[in-house]
Amino acid sequence: MKNTVVKFWVSVLFIGFFGNAMAQKNGVFTSLDVAMKNPLQVYKLELRKKRYKVLPEEIRQFKNLTVLDLGKNKLSNLPAWFAELQFLEELTLTKNNFYRIPDAVGQLTHLRILVLDRNPLNQLNSNVGDLKSLEVLNLWNTQVESLPESISALKNLKVLDLRNTLIYKEDLPTYQKILPNTEIQVTNGCDCKTR
Repeated sequence: MKNTVVKFWVSVLFIGFFGNAMAQKNGVFTSLDVAMKNPLQVYKLELRKKRYKVLPEEIRQFKNLTVLDLGKNKLSNLPAWFAELQFLEELTLTKNNFYRIPDAVGQLTHLRILVLDRNPLNQLNSNVGDLKSLEVLNLWNTQVESLPESISALKNLKVLDLRNTLIYKEDLPTYQKILPNTEIQVTNGCDCKTR
C-alpha cells in the first residue's frame, strides 16, 4: 500500500513538473493557467488556436509581456486595457476577425512587429502612424486597398508586407516615396476586387 501511495505522488509530481515545462517551452508560456502562477515573469505568451472571441482579462496582469501571439483565434476587437501592455514589442493577430486595427494597438509605443495577416482587414486607421517604433507591418492576405497618410510617420519601418492585398505593384511608387527606407512587398496586379 505504501509503495502504491509513493508511486502515485511521484507520478503526480512528474506530470505536474512536465505539464508546466510543456506549457512553458523555451521561455514561451502557452498556457494561461501556468502563466498566471507568476504573472510578472511572463515575457512571451503564445495563445494560438484557443478560439477566443474575447481576450481574457488575465492577460492584463502580464505587465512585462514583450511578445504576444494571439493567432488563429476568433477575436474581432481588443479591449481598451490592452494599451496597458506598454512593454509589448511583438504582436501577432494572424487569422482572426479584425476589420480594422484596434485602437488600443495604436497606443503600444514600443511595438516593433505587428502581424495582421489573413484577417478581413479592409483599412488601416490613422493611429497606425503612432507606432513610431514599428519595424515590421505584415498585412499579407488582407483586404486593404490603401494606406493612410499617417503611415509616413513610421520612420523605423523596415518591412511592409502588402502581398495578396488590394494594393498592387502599380501603387508601389506612391508608397515608396512616402516610405523610402522600407522594403514594401506587393504582388502583381489582378482583378482581385471582384473576389
